[in-house]
Amino acid sequence: MRKILNRLSHNRRWCYGSSAIEEVSSYKHLGLLQTKRMQPPGDIDSVVNTVRGTFFSLSNIGVHASGLNPLTALKLYKSIVLPRALFGCDLWSDIPVHSMRKLEVIHHFCLKYMQGFRKRTRSDAVLGMLGETSIESFIDLQKLNFLFGLCSSRANYVVRYLFLQRLYQYRMHCSVVHKGFIPDITRILHKYGLSDYLDRFAEYSVFPGKYVWKSVCKTAILCKEEQSWRERMLLSRDFDRFRYVQTDLSPSYIWKSALRMPGTFDISYHLARLCTLNENTFHNEFICSKCWSSCDDELKHLLSDCDDIGVRNTVNHFWHDMQRQFGENVYRLVKKF
Repeated sequence: MRKILNRLSHNRRWCYGSSAIEEVSSYKHLGLLQTKRMQPPGDIDSVVNTVRGTFFSLSNIGVHASGLNPLTALKLYKSIVLPRALFGCDLWSDIPVHSMRKLEVIHHFCLKYMQGFRKRTRSDAVLGMLGETSIESFIDLQKLNFLFGLCSSRANYVVRYLFLQRLYQYRMHCSVVHKGFIPDITRILHKYGLSDYLDRFAEYSVFPGKYVWKSVCKTAILCKEEQSWRERMLLSRDFDRFRYVQTDLSPSYIWKSALRMPGTFDISYHLARLCTLNENTFHNEFICSKCWSSCDDELKHLLSDCDDIGVRNTVNHFWHDMQRQFGENVYRLVKKF
């Protein structure tokens, strides 16, 4: 019976009063395209194009490599681009892997563009410099906020009654439907270690306040994302240098310094590009033509280890000019790197 109802049929007739209702596989409500399986829009490319188009529309106000500080650009991106492109994503469920992959690709592209990084810069380095998480975590956060709206609604609201009914049916294995918001939010809560909150609500109808819930969710998501970020960086030698520069998933001190001292943005920009170079760029068994010593990191050798007098004089002049032109603070920043 369930399989029959899941199929469109022109033989069944539905009426609301005297008005006939046609069966369709999808419909648009409040600007959102809804499907019978509550999946994201079938053409995920339309969402990707919305992200790209909205993002590039901000280039006129300085969201590009030589414009606003990337931390400022990120705030505009998260407050304008993502909410517009992912409007209604809290109702999406069972998002296909290939669709999520497309969203992550355009997300990484925007973050690279606002920082002026090369096209082949590793995505984890791009995320790390801004302290930013994946677009999947952004969607998860919207769903968790929607859960708060359901749990905090009044007891006499129909939406609360339907939510509780479907929640108990799913928990007692009485429902034959394994797709939708309930299975999806259950998976998300388990993913971030927040299942106890829904268990407590189902048993005692108790749920945290708005600001407490937001803080709990953001903290849990950041911890999970940072753990995954660290694990991925340990699996590749491309991040051997970057791990010393960026130790946690938070905005880089390079961009924060440029925000405090706007006159140093140019040197901060070049430092950021240098920090995110793939480590394999320097691991080619380099033989120094000046001191004839072997090393596996050309940059480090030339800046600190080469014994040639000419190289040492050049490096010393470089540090002196850095201190003279950009001040003591930036000089110490570069020396730390």
